[in-house]
Parts: sequence; C-alpha cells; structure tokens
Amino acid sequence: MFKITLSMIVKNEENYLPGCLESVKDIVDEIVIVDTGSTDGTLEIAEKFNAKIFRFEWIKDFSAARNFALSKSNGDWILYLDADERISEKSKKEIQRLTNKKNKLGINCNIVNLDDHKDAPTLMKYIRLFRNDKNISFTGKAHEQIEASLIKQGYKIIDSKIEIIHLGYNVSKDKLKQKANRNLELLLNEYNENPTSYGAYQIANSYSVLDDMEKSIFYTKKTLEYKNVRKEFKSVCYLRIADFEMQKGNLQLAKETIDKAINNDRNHPLINLLASHIYQQFNQNEEALRFCKNAFKQNEILTRKNRSKNVLDIVINTKKIIYNGILASLNANNIKELEFFLNKLSKHSNTERELFQKILENNLINKNELNELFNLLNEHNIEVILKIMERHNDNNLKLEFYSDIYNRFNNNSKYISSFGSFLISIGQLEEAEIILRTSLESENVNPAVIFYLISIYVEQGKLNKIKETILIGERITENNTLLKTRLNDIKNKIVPLLAAV
Repeated sequence: MFKITLSMIVKNEENYLPGCLESVKDIVDEIVIVDTGSTDGTLEIAEKFNAKIFRFEWIKDFSAARNFALSKSNGDWILYLDADERISEKSKKEIQRLTNKKNKLGINCNIVNLDDHKDAPTLMKYIRLFRNDKNISFTGKAHEQIEASLIKQGYKIIDSKIEIIHLGYNVSKDKLKQKANRNLELLLNEYNENPTSYGAYQIANSYSVLDDMEKSIFYTKKTLEYKNVRKEFKSVCYLRIADFEMQKGNLQLAKETIDKAINNDRNHPLINLLASHIYQQFNQNEEALRFCKNAFKQNEILTRKNRSKNVLDIVINTKKIIYNGILASLNANNIKELEFFLNKLSKHSNTERELFQKILENNLINKNELNELFNLLNEHNIEVILKIMERHNDNNLKLEFYSDIYNRFNNNSKYISSFGSFLISIGQLEEAEIILRTSLESENVNPAVIFYLISIYVEQGKLNKIKETILIGERITENNTLLKTRLNDIKNKIVPLLAAV
C-alpha cells in the first residue's frame, strides 16, 4: 500500500487549519507542515494532528516554501493543500484509488471556490496530487505550480473527480484585497522576469479583486495572446472582457468577444447568459432567447448533477436566468417562450408568477398586490418587472408603482429611463425631464435617457437644450456604434433648427 503525505505551508491559520486537517486525517499517512512565522495557535493545532512541523523563513516566494515542504515529505504520493481548503467527503475513495499505483501521475483536482460575493461557486482544475520524486519542484513566487516540473520529468497528467473545497474567497472584501495586494507584488515581479500566460491570468485576477478593471482587462488580454491557454482560463478571460465592454457601452466589441467565448465553450451557463444580455442590446431577441434557453438547460444539468452525486459545480442562480428569459421573451414578443419561463418561475415563486401573469393580462391589481410586488423587487428583477409593468394599461396603477419605488431605485438607470418614458407617454413632460436629468449625474448613463430628453425638448421647442443634450449623448455613445448612428440620424434631421440657435 502506497503512502500519502499531506504537504502544507501555513502562517496564522488557526481558524482554517482544524477543518483542513480533519478532512484528510483518514486518508493521509503523514502530515508535513512548514510554518513561515505564525503568532497564533496554528502550531498547537498541527501538533494535535501529529504533524511534522518545520520552520521556514519567509522570503516572499511561495514556491521556495513549497519546495522546502517537499524536501521533508516522505510519502509515495504528495497531496498539497492550503489551510482554507478541504477534501470533500466523497473524494476520499477516489484519492485512495488513484494513489494505489506506481504510475508517474500528476492528477488534476477540481478546486471549488465558494464565494459569497458572487451568486455561484467557481470551479478550476489544478494538479494537487502527484507521485513523489526528488527531481520535481514548484515554480512561481505566487500562485505556484507543479505542472511544468512534472511534465519535464515525464509524468502523465490526468483529470479526476477529486473535489477540494476552497473557502478563501468567502471572506470580507477587505481581506480579499489584502490577499490580492500581497500576491500582486510577487506576481508582477515574476512576470517582468518571466512572462507567461498563467502569470498574466493571475495578475488579471488580482487586479479584478482590487476593482482596477482597466489593468485587469489589460492583463486578461495579455493572457489570450499566448498559445495553448487552458480552455477554462479562456472562458474566464472572454467573459471578463465581454462584460467589461458591455458595461462601458462598447457593444460591438462585447458581442465579438462573447462570440469567441461561445466558440470556446458552447455549454457554459454564464457565457450563454451574458450572450443573451448582449444580443438583446442589438435587438436580436430570438438569438438572445436561444442563448438563454441553453443557459437554463446547462444550468439544470449541473444542478441535477449536484443533487444526484453531491457535486459542487458552477451553477448560476436559476432565477437570474428565468428573469432574463422573461425579458427576452417580452422583447421578442414570443408568447411560447414567455410561458416556458413563467412556468419555470412558478417552481421557485408561484407568487411572482401569478403577479406577473396578472399584470401581463391587464387584470386589476389591488393595493395589497401592489405592496407584494414592491416587496418582491430587488436589483436582480427590477428590469423584468419594469418591462412587465409597461405592458399594463392602467396609467394610475403605473404612476403609483413608479412613485412608490423611487426612493429605492432612483440610482438605477433602467428604472429612471422607464419612469421617464412613462411620464412622457402621459404628457407630463416637465416631470419626465426632472426625473431623466437626475441620471445624467450618474457614471453609467442609460443612453435611452438622452433620446427621451431630446424628444421632450423637440416637443417643447427648447433648441438650446437639444444642442446641449446631443453633446452629452455624443460623449456617452462614443463607443456604441448602434446608438451613435441613431443619434447622428436625429442630429442630421434637426441640424437646420440647431443652426438657427
């Protein structure tokens, strides 16, 4: 029977270490812990699990510490973890099965990153289990890797069903930023000496955590310049770029990028969902529906797998997809698909489904139902509820609804443009102007606001206001080809009027 060594480096991990060691105590024969300067109860915890403890002076190099730990590891196989990671219960037999052989193997494990800051866990594959050999070593001062060394020594790399649950992202935003800042210095220094796709990818991730999206996108694009970038890395890169460009209003570039993402992985739920959002911006609503249906289908497959096999995977909040599906169905006037998504919604919230249906059928809505709708509203469903409410014929009901939610959503560009459009439709132009102009102070102005304001000023004959609004519109639609063309068409139609001002 071959022996397994758990090889770890730690520092001040008293909160995480017990859970990590508890998860592996039945499957490892040796625990090697290298401490880089703990001042809490980390070492006392390690002693309770009969770990072999060694000290290593921190020299800002994770690989150096990992390699020192390797030098102290005597098992036939090495399993390496961080303190904030756990082996899932169902993976223990898989580990024992795979290590019951002499083969020179590097085994990819599924690292499931739990993250309360996002709606779903993320999954990446990394080699965390490999046959021990004195000639192999880690490389990389941060986000260290063993793969290159294994390949150089003739190892075969295989995938496995082993799951490692990572809790490190399930901390406060401030702690995440501290960690990202610590890694970023090491990553940048190493990348300057030895630029690689993996280095660029990890730098991009660090800048993303630090909310510096310009730099994150720069290194994300750098990642894609390299050959043989891993498929899952490409998916993350394309998603990040497409979402960034969409938020910036660069819709054509967002569409081109999401198309590349689809070609890279046609069945990735999040890629399909973002594609649906982007295609709706181009009024290609049937295509948007197709992407949304596939996002729902693939998400359901992953959800069923989770239930039947106790597997954690990249699963999106299903209601997010359903809301988008309802929105795309309404935009496409596709009754069949609307019914599909409404039926799916009823499985999660029959109250919502009944309210939506009632509004869409132009039935009377009483005060209690309006309050219920108000309580259901959140940032995820505001856009679809606005779209549904636009379909109702009762203007008094709509005015009450828009007014009631003003204090909650007056910073939401979709709400402002929808409210402004409604006020224009009932002839309250001055009130519409006041509402619409509030969003001009926002960083992310909804371009629809510009067109609504121009329509008000044309109606009122306020030529100076038209001129001023067009200038603002030219600035915010600079990178949006479709809206820029539309704005130019309007501008050309009223140039004679503007010339007289």
